[in-house]
Formats: sequence, structure tokens, C-alpha cells
Amino acid sequence: MASVLFKGNPVNLEGSDVNVGDKAPCITLPNKGLADVNVGGESECVQIIVAVPSLDTPVCASETRKFNVEAAKITDAKVLIVSMDLPFAAGRFCTT
Repeated sequence: MASVLFKGNPVNLEGSDVNVGDKAPCITLPNKGLADVNVGGESECVQIIVAVPSLDTPVCASETRKFNVEAAKITDAKVLIVSMDLPFAAGRFCTT
């Protein structure tokens, strides 16, 4: 089990380490239209899953845009952005 520092205090992380090439488990999340979509699991293309705390922050917005630009260069890759934002915020981000 790995540990990290949070505000200077050690915190133990649960679960297994994720390594390059590991398959992500399939989970169901709401999309910007509130419909359920599956993320991870078996797929016909490469899935690039980008997790950000909030698309309403400049750093997360910039990271998301950069990943989309770079991933567009990869054939058969699908970029999936996962954030703690409400689906309406994700919809707003996609339209700007």
C-alpha cells in the first residue's frame, strides 16, 4: 500500500497500483446530458481517461484542452474527461 502526504500528514492509499497497460475497470458515469455512459473496461479503441477535479479551474481546463489536442493525433483513441463537476458544468465547458 502506498502513502502520500496530505497537508503534511501521511495518508495511506487503498487499492492496487495502476501501471501503463493495465485495463481500467468498467464504471458507469453520467454524461453532460445526464445519460449513463460506460468508461473503462473492454473497448474497440484506446481509451484515454483524464481525471480532473473541476473544469472550472484554469489548470484543469488547460489540461483537458491539451489532452484533446494531443489525443487527436492518435488513431482510434477516445478521450474521456472525468471530473467532479455537475454534468451541466461539463456541458458548458464543451460549448466554450
